[in-house]
Amino acid sequence: MLMTPIPYLFFFAFLATGVSYLLQKRSLGKKGYFVGIFMIFSISFALHFFGLLHYNEVIAVSVENIQKNMLLAMLFLFALGVRRDFSGALGCACNLGVKNYWSVLVLSFVVAVVVHFVAFSFSFEGVSEIIAASLMAFVFGVVGSYTRLSHLQGSQEVATTMSYLFVALLAPQLYYLSVA
Repeated sequence: MLMTPIPYLFFFAFLATGVSYLLQKRSLGKKGYFVGIFMIFSISFALHFFGLLHYNEVIAVSVENIQKNMLLAMLFLFALGVRRDFSGALGCACNLGVKNYWSVLVLSFVVAVVVHFVAFSFSFEGVSEIIAASLMAFVFGVVGSYTRLSHLQGSQEVATTMSYLFVALLAPQLYYLSVA
């Protein structure tokens, strides 16, 4: 049973990556994304329901912090594809490589940290900090889609895997809310 944050998070990271990889190989198109969301949520929920994984307070704090930053990074990466989606030219992660993979990850998390810092440092009248940060991350992504950043191969695939991880970490929270 995984009861500490690091193995717990790595387990779900590998699960999300595995599901993402399998669905990309199946070439299901847009519906594959929703199949992945359903699969990840169901697996995560079932593992907690059957007591194979344990969600405790230490894990909850770690998951909450990761979800805040991952949401911003994910929004940025999805928004990088806005221009490509309109033009119909999508990148492929098949030639992503280690260098580009880490470039995409580091860039997305740098944007997330900067946006998080700005949103939580300044008060926006009538808007919560997480909403302001999410909007800023999305705007940075859209602006980035009109620059060389839009040529980063695999940003959409990394964002999809992040969304699967986000859902995998959300399922136990919902399970424990429903049984509490």
